[in-house]
Amino acid sequence: MFGYNFTIKKLNINLRAGIGFGFSLDTKARSIDYELSQIIKTVPKRFQFNYLLSPTFNYQLTQNFALQINPQVLLNGNSLINYNDLNQRYTNWSMHVGLQYIFKKKTKFKN
Repeated sequence: MFGYNFTIKKLNINLRAGIGFGFSLDTKARSIDYELSQIIKTVPKRFQFNYLLSPTFNYQLTQNFALQINPQVLLNGNSLINYNDLNQRYTNWSMHVGLQYIFKKKTKFKN
């Protein structure tokens, strides 16, 4: 992932985007063919990729604690199904919220 990080007073913002890759090791799938009224076994593709967007917002509460909010969007780049007109696509939206503990405060170096 590539990103850009900047701070506005107590708020640290990290904007990230990238591509994720995945490999299936042992997968089996079945599809329903409504025209033939039967279930057809298909072999899914072994390779999958997704587009990722993940901004992170950290609000410094104290010297050692920060509130962290991390929304994420994952867009499916290719279908895993190898069957004629069936094209599986999905979008995954998620949100992570947490309290971050900072063990050691970062020191700022002077030039």
